[in-house]
Amino acid sequence: MYVADTHAWVAYLLNNLPKKVEAIFSSVEQYDDVMFVPSIVLNECIYLIDSGKLRMDKKELTSNFEESNNFLIYPLDLEITKIVANIRGITELHDRIIVATAIFLNSILMMCTYTPPHECGGFPMCTASRKPLCHIIPT
Repeated sequence: MYVADTHAWVAYLLNNLPKKVEAIFSSVEQYDDVMFVPSIVLNECIYLIDSGKLRMDKKELTSNFEESNNFLIYPLDLEITKIVANIRGITELHDRIIVATAIFLNSILMMCTYTPPHECGGFPMCTASRKPLCHIIPT
């Protein structure tokens, strides 16, 4: 079981994943594994699209959930909120929610970052030719 952060989800949708991480997403596509996407990730993507920082049709954000039972949206609920309240060292609320979701689900967290991080906040619309650096973090 995996949980995808916003960068990993967007990189997947844009077909811009490193091979090791692409293999994980492929295993989910082939029904060999499950990928949870916290609802905050989808909402963050909507914000990025609306602000012009991500060039993508909003329908692309949810098509995987309609086509596959192995990509699942996980809601922000009371249990996640309790875990968020105890997370230290992560300043961004959305990141804390994503980490809390992975902890609650006892899943592997798929986090991706881009270098240099100062370019457009590191989002893939600015670094489409560059592969993300993905970290697979067991919780």
